[in-house]
Amino acid sequence: MKRAYSSLAAKSVRLLQNEVPKLPSDAVIFSMIQPTGDFHLGNYLGANRVWKQLQDHKVPQQTCLFGVADLHAITVPKLDVVKFKQLRLQAIASILALGISPEKCTIFMQSKIPEHSQLNWLLETITSMGYLNRMTQWKSKSEGVDEDQVKIIILNKMCYNLLISCYMVLLMFLSERIKH
Repeated sequence: MKRAYSSLAAKSVRLLQNEVPKLPSDAVIFSMIQPTGDFHLGNYLGANRVWKQLQDHKVPQQTCLFGVADLHAITVPKLDVVKFKQLRLQAIASILALGISPEKCTIFMQSKIPEHSQLNWLLETITSMGYLNRMTQWKSKSEGVDEDQVKIIILNKMCYNLLISCYMVLLMFLSERIKH
């Protein structure tokens, strides 16, 4: 455990020191953020600074795919639909404001890629409820909730991992690193 932590800590320190990880010359880098509101220091230190570094040091054969995970964000009910739409656009604007260039990287909104939803639907049609009940994400959402409340938890909480699986299937042969 200590070794794993030390390795992770060392990697984090290298990233904070602006060291860019060595990637294959044909790497595809994929990462997304949720549209949660104004960008803050945590966003910057967590993903966006690294995105900028990767973009600035990439070679022409490498591909950077950076996006807004708006389908993931709706797994938690949104009371204000208008505000949510604004947050989605604000997330894209913030990515651009941080210096991520559409000329060097692909910047996208998850819901605008129909294959994400289509593959999610296909996975939902072949995945059993027994399998979904064993998933960690579902267990953590339903833990400590009485049985009657568990019955009304919306299906998207149960199928969230299938949506994540869509990325794995779509990117399994493309991405060198997947971070979400």
